[in-house]
Amino acid sequence: MPQFYSEPFDEATRTKLELFRQYIRAWISIFLTHWGASHEAPDQINIFDLFAGQGRDLNGVFGSALIIVEEIRAYCNRYFERKSSAPVSLFFNDLDAEYIANLKEHVERLRCPKRCCQPEYTQLPFKGALEHYLPLMQRSHTANLVIMDQFGYKEVTPEVVARLASCSMTDILFFIASSFVHRFCATPEIQKRFAINPEDMQGIEYPAIHRYLCEYFRDNLGSQTYYLAPYSLKKGSNIYGVIFGTRHPLGLEKYLDACWKLDGVTGEANYNIDGDLAWDGQLALWPGENVPKKVDLFKRELQSFVREKSPDNRELYLFCLTRGFSGSRARQGVEEMINLGIIQTGAIPSVSPGKRGALYLNYPAYKKEPKVRFRVSDEQ
Repeated sequence: MPQFYSEPFDEATRTKLELFRQYIRAWISIFLTHWGASHEAPDQINIFDLFAGQGRDLNGVFGSALIIVEEIRAYCNRYFERKSSAPVSLFFNDLDAEYIANLKEHVERLRCPKRCCQPEYTQLPFKGALEHYLPLMQRSHTANLVIMDQFGYKEVTPEVVARLASCSMTDILFFIASSFVHRFCATPEIQKRFAINPEDMQGIEYPAIHRYLCEYFRDNLGSQTYYLAPYSLKKGSNIYGVIFGTRHPLGLEKYLDACWKLDGVTGEANYNIDGDLAWDGQLALWPGENVPKKVDLFKRELQSFVREKSPDNRELYLFCLTRGFSGSRARQGVEEMINLGIIQTGAIPSVSPGKRGALYLNYPAYKKEPKVRFRVSDEQ
């Protein structure tokens, strides 16, 4: 049996799996209850784990496949009466026959006794599994979550991400060994998968290479609206990471919420990605140095965006999400700039007035008509 499952998962792997768990939990809740009987409600819910492995490590710590099964069971135990009537199917694939055999046993012991979610197992190479399942993902009124926890970097290319992004209601989570792409960028092996200029890659600060790689995937999506967001992981001197993708703002918000739970400084890494003097609870001597670089950049970009666009709350909500800030993190930054007199809010004359002081920077408000417009103070 390969070494990965015959030893305990390392800390970086456990962090990655906790990020998977947090998002899977939110995704299940959204698609089993969120839409109710609305026209957006999916007719079929599919979760694909295309590198499923055998399910757990030497110490019994669950991998992605068993996390999926466990979270669905926990959800059904709490909210079975509220659960969507749409059928849920689980698709587990791995090329290793022994992994699949072990995974079947673990799933059968763990799965929901109500048998409301049906698992299917395949033993295919990744490309074969993707071709096999892509017609299911492309069906209309189908919600898909696709997890691709590959070893290394070879399988999930920009072309794969673009194909999945073209499927409606399809979120993706994939792992990539970013430091290996960085280190061997000029080799034919890398270049046939990632057409990255080696000089551009070498010019990126090493701690931020996964962030850069996420931008590369984003640039290769063309004009289609599909949001990507990274989470960087460091083990020893190597940097790996997760990239999340969705076409829906709510999916992006839930993913960012999970990231900020793991990293309360930048919402983006298990290490000091920007070299902040104040990190991991430590404080710098000068108060100004205690502001994380990512937060400082966000505020400067926010001011420029508001000055240029005078956005309403829906536009500002999307801006904050695409900069890696959601929920309370975005509101905190905006409120601070309002209190400092940098940004002002005003009602939109053509719509019914909102609540006094409300910013409406959340998904429920995004779905409705805009309530507030933001502009830079005349004194700035």
